[in-house]
Amino acid sequence: MNGRRTIRRSLKSTVPDWSDWDRAEALTDREIENATESDPDAAPILGADWFARARVVIPPAKELISIRVDKDVLDFFRAIGRGYQTRMNAVLRAFMEHEGQSARTERLAHRQAAARKPSVTRKAAAAKGPTAKTRGR
Repeated sequence: MNGRRTIRRSLKSTVPDWSDWDRAEALTDREIENATESDPDAAPILGADWFARARVVIPPAKELISIRVDKDVLDFFRAIGRGYQTRMNAVLRAFMEHEGQSARTERLAHRQAAARKPSVTRKAAAAKGPTAKTRGR
């Protein structure tokens, strides 16, 4: 590595500090809240109730796979820019959650319908008569 191209910087910046720290430290909490509330770009101030309800959510682990995707689909996501694989994962997750909800709803409806009427196998068994297992009883 060539030492002439290396730029070294110290922790003490040579750039002047334009912040007025004395003015900032003199602000009261109420003045800071008023300034935050009047700033349309500022996030809302979160109260103790929000923090009491907040939960830590650990994202699921990712798994490295190899998948074949149509070229135009891949080109579309890549054209969006950096993070295209994360967006593809989000689309797949939304589909999974939608289908999972649909599948759960269908399974529940199927179970409820089955509970209301005897199953086909019971009807068929009754029509055939006693089996070798049930003859000796």
